[in-house]
Amino acid sequence: MSLTRRTPRFAALAEITELELAWRGLPAPSDLVDAALNAHVESVANELQLRPDRALSYAPDELGTIIAETLVEVVLEDLQGGEES
Repeated sequence: MSLTRRTPRFAALAEITELELAWRGLPAPSDLVDAALNAHVESVANELQLRPDRALSYAPDELGTIIAETLVEVVLEDLQGGEES
């Protein structure tokens, strides 16, 4: 079950993620942000044996920032990996 921006909490976290990425100079398409946020929520939901919408209600306010930081790390790792080839 993928959450969408029609869910107010999801929309707020996605917007924070996009703002954090833009601030870091790495604007990302909305679908990438949504996918990353959904993947995190799904993972937590599985660990806690909850529905994704319920797990989302437990998400910390900092989750948007955490997701943005993770995406930046992934991009930097990919760039560094490309230089080694």
